[in-house]
Amino acid sequence: MASTNPRSPRQKMINLMYLVFIAMLAINLPEEVLDGFDMVDEGLNQTIKSSEAQNQLTFKSLTDINNQNPVKAEQWYAPAAQFSKASDELYNYIQDLKTRIVKKADGEKGDVNNIENRENIDAATDIMLVGINNEAKKLKSSIDVYREQAINLITGPSRKDIIKNRLNTDNPKRGNKD
Repeated sequence: MASTNPRSPRQKMINLMYLVFIAMLAINLPEEVLDGFDMVDEGLNQTIKSSEAQNQLTFKSLTDINNQNPVKAEQWYAPAAQFSKASDELYNYIQDLKTRIVKKADGEKGDVNNIENRENIDAATDIMLVGINNEAKKLKSSIDVYREQAINLITGPSRKDIIKNRLNTDNPKRGNKD
């Protein structure tokens, strides 16, 4: 009859096998998680492209109107041009962070579109959280400034709320504190 004593060699072996099994599952998890991020990134890139095309058409139309009648259009054109510049700066900053993270993981020849060392999940932490160049705080601050610029351009309270929600950088609430 087999012993079920927690200190028996048989039970110790079963416990060890469970630990090895769980460790093997944990090793495979980051790849699956990164695949999910790839899918999200693909969707975001498609959204960015379509939004960028629509924004370019709108801004071109505003530029044409400004060229035809600068006196009337200036009050709309100047803030739009300033906000367009701020949007480009934030986008480029985020793209730079992505590139730096990939190069940290893959080396200087790292390519954002072809990440080789996907299992290096410490690269993002090293860039975003470690050292004096705490990029996470800088990114949060940049998004906060950008959100305020956007809110100042909008007049409707419901639209302001949409911007506040979409560019929210508040720390998430943890658990119920009832």
